[in-house]
Amino acid sequence: MKIITSDEKTIEIDPELLPYCKRVPSVIDKLTVFSDSHEIEQALTTLRVSLRKKIPIAQMRITDTILTGAKALGIREIEDVAIRFGVFPEKVEDMLTIDDLKEMTREEVDAHNKAVPTEPWIIISKFVCDVTKYGPRHPGGRIIVKEIPRNGGESSVCFKRHHRTRNSVKQMASTVIGVVPDDVIVKTQLMPPGMGREPVGPSRNFELSILREMSKIREKERKKAERKEGEK
Repeated sequence: MKIITSDEKTIEIDPELLPYCKRVPSVIDKLTVFSDSHEIEQALTTLRVSLRKKIPIAQMRITDTILTGAKALGIREIEDVAIRFGVFPEKVEDMLTIDDLKEMTREEVDAHNKAVPTEPWIIISKFVCDVTKYGPRHPGGRIIVKEIPRNGGESSVCFKRHHRTRNSVKQMASTVIGVVPDDVIVKTQLMPPGMGREPVGPSRNFELSILREMSKIREKERKKAERKEGEK
C-alpha cells in the first residue's frame, strides 16, 4: 500500500502496520491523504517502534505532528492516547523535569499519613500528591482520604482506572509536592477490597503530561506575581 501525501511524496506502508491504519482501505494500491510526508512518517514510525519493541503507545511521547499523521491514517491507538493524555508541542519552553522535584521516599509518605491523617499524601506513578484540599471534593471521598493513605499512599492503579480524562491529569498536577525514585516503584499493588490486583508502572507519556501541566501552573503563577509587582 502506498500513500500519496499533500507534499506529493509517496510513502509505502509496511504490511505489519496496515491493519492499524483504519482509514487506509486494503483493497486499493494507492491513497491520497491531506497530511504531509513528515506527519505520516512520524505516525508510522511511532507505531512501528511500539510494535517491534513492544512499547505501549501510552509510554511514548505523542506530539502534534504524530497525532496529525495518525488521524490521517486512522491509527486509533495513537488517537486514543492523545485524547486521554493530550499531545505535546514540538518544543516545550521552560519545561520542568523530574530532577526539579523534591525527592521523597515511600517511608516518608507513610510516616506523614500516620502522623497527620487529616492531611493525606498519595503516590501516583512515582508522583507524591498532597490531596488535603481536594479530598473533600473527591467523588470517591473516603478512598482518597482514608483507605489509600492506610495502604502506604500507593494509588497508581486507582487513578489510572478511574481517571481517564485530561482534566484529571490537570487536577493531579496541581497537587504534586515531590517524587519517589524509579527504583522503588512497586510492580504490583494490592487494591482495596473487591478491586483485584494489577501491575503498576510509570508511563513516560503520563509523566510528561504531569510535568507539562506543572510547568503551565508555574508559568501562570510567575505571570501573576509579575502583575502584582507591576501594580505596586
